[in-house]
Amino acid sequence: MENLYLRENFFYREIPDIRGLVGLKRVDLSNNISGSILGYFSSFPLLEYLNQSNNNFEGRVPTKAKFQNSSLVSVSGNNNLCGGIKDLKLKPCFEIAPPMDTSVHLF
Repeated sequence: MENLYLRENFFYREIPDIRGLVGLKRVDLSNNISGSILGYFSSFPLLEYLNQSNNNFEGRVPTKAKFQNSSLVSVSGNNNLCGGIKDLKLKPCFEIAPPMDTSVHLF
């Protein structure tokens, strides 16, 4: 399979793991899918187009391999994504600091 178009369907959850479809060249998952951005696409050797826009993805966008090319990868319309390369124009990711110990220690 070279093309996978799931655009404008009625999927509302995470899609199944499709890592085995390494021959994909064009993938369009612009739908209403939730979960994390599907970073494993960065290792698909033949991938020329990846549209993960207009979903409910959340978390950090990868910055390696295929995700370094904003003309190949689209993630717009995912309000809870952060990071990624500068061209994707996403908000920065902030690490959550562990809570401070505010208890009083008596010796």
